[in-house]
Amino acid sequence: MAKILIFNVPAYGHVNVTIPMTHELVQRGHDVIYYCTEQFRPIIATTQADFRIYPETELSSGNFSKLAHNLANVSVMLTNVSKILVPFVIDEIEREKPDLIIYDNINLWARIGAYVTQTPSVVSHSVMIIEDAKGILDIRDGVNMLLTALPKVPALLRNRRKLAQSYGKEAVSFPLFPSCGDLNLVFLSREFQVDTSFIDDTFEFVGASINPQLRNDPPLELHKDNRPLIYISLGTVNNDNLGFYQQVMRTFSGDDVQVILSVGKQVDIAELGTIPANFQVYASVPQLQVLEQADLFVTHGGMNSVQEAIYYGVPMVVVPQQIEQMINGRRVRDLDIGQVIGDHPPYGRVDINRLREAVNAVLSNPNYRREIDRQQKTSQNAGGFTRAVDLIEEHLTTESRGMAV
Repeated sequence: MAKILIFNVPAYGHVNVTIPMTHELVQRGHDVIYYCTEQFRPIIATTQADFRIYPETELSSGNFSKLAHNLANVSVMLTNVSKILVPFVIDEIEREKPDLIIYDNINLWARIGAYVTQTPSVVSHSVMIIEDAKGILDIRDGVNMLLTALPKVPALLRNRRKLAQSYGKEAVSFPLFPSCGDLNLVFLSREFQVDTSFIDDTFEFVGASINPQLRNDPPLELHKDNRPLIYISLGTVNNDNLGFYQQVMRTFSGDDVQVILSVGKQVDIAELGTIPANFQVYASVPQLQVLEQADLFVTHGGMNSVQEAIYYGVPMVVVPQQIEQMINGRRVRDLDIGQVIGDHPPYGRVDINRLREAVNAVLSNPNYRREIDRQQKTSQNAGGFTRAVDLIEEHLTTESRGMAV
């Protein structure tokens, strides 16, 4: 069996997809060490892998959520912390002498560590590959991204130059993000991915990474009747939106629908006011259980949530809170598995009348149901986390044969 080191970033969307894969690796007898920040220790503990904590830096889930509206800010942070974390990663690799390292596609410190130590690598891609893709962004998006990125370019180039001086230009060759490894595992179906020349034979699309047994959420007492069940959630990060939740309750109060509303831990449910009779409101819910019953998912459009909705065959209305979610929402729209609203900056502002129109359209048009059923089959047939581990083991075998030669 192999020794495998996993280096991730402290962001739920990036960690969650790796949990079933990591658990499966451990169950198959591999020695797995997983590196992240302290916040993610409980989640990673469910895999039974050995958890190791990063040295203290500005790297945190909170900082990711604050910076997510400007991807240039995220890039600057990642290059900043790499100056501290690259030496740590190199030391860990040299001490542990792994057969393989697995790292996230925005994990620059692990990418550099793999290059410097010449360690075989597998890269986890939890988001869509948009490098060299056409038609995803329009002129308005491009202008907004340019205006927000330009002030950060000097700091980004300065950090990259320092890393190149220390570890070599090839270690930080463009693009910095997404990084690629010897094998690239993409946790969505090939059909959901847009066309781009960036994808080559090293990319494998394994679909949604779902193992309900690893979710520790208490079950929800859900009494579904003949009315459509609408599930509404803005995810685990950008969910502090009291006004949105109040608007939703006013808009759908008294409608012939059931609504499950998850508001997150940052919102005091008491501040919402009177809860309509057709609503159930919670700080959090067991999302997979709810999706098994839901007829429609009103979602922020995080990739984990989108892929889980597809896996369970639930059409969507996407209300993005930042640019990556906007991209996912447009893909949902283009595949006719839902609609997207508010997909131009400033994100997070929702025309409630437009939301009602989108919800009614998706519930009443059978084409959305047909297309989500088709995408569901595609996702479930992609193999998920078990296919990911099969590919990792095949890659390990290929690497060991190469070393023997």
